[in-house]
Amino acid sequence: MDAIKEKLQAYGQDQSEDNLVSMLETLISSSVWIPVFEDGQPDILADMDSNKFYPVFSNKEEALDEYVNVDWQQLPFVECLHEVAQNKKVHAIVVNPFTENVRLPKDIVEGLNEQFGRH
Repeated sequence: MDAIKEKLQAYGQDQSEDNLVSMLETLISSSVWIPVFEDGQPDILADMDSNKFYPVFSNKEEALDEYVNVDWQQLPFVECLHEVAQNKKVHAIVVNPFTENVRLPKDIVEGLNEQFGRH
């Protein structure tokens, strides 16, 4: 099991501050996978309330059943923070949306981007 998935599961079982910090530290020091369409644009998911999410995956296998005909791009997680912080239409990053489904709301994304992302 990859380190990100392990931390996501620990946080899912116990949403303590320690598990949150551990999960975020692992994400910040890791690369994630994003699905990218032919036009070079990443996928954006939406929920029933039309909130939009930037999906990232700890590994491609997390989403191979959900995505066909996409390219996979591996990026440092901090690059994703920057992308979402700059995108006014996206409300959160969602990590492994089809399994652990951990959402990082825009305010957390912006705070992490200020600390660790590029400006």
